[in-house]
Amino acid sequence: LDASLAIRKFLPPTRKDRFRQLWRKNKQYKNDYKEKVRLGTILENSR
Repeated sequence: LDASLAIRKFLPPTRKDRFRQLWRKNKQYKNDYKEKVRLGTILENSR
């Protein structure tokens, strides 16, 4: 098990790994965007 994990570390990321990475990044981006929009609307309303 340890050997396979060590080998796995040196292998380039598989398509699934890359997809998961992109998905996580995209989710983070969407959350940031939602937060910005929310803050923006709060600022607009407070004017």
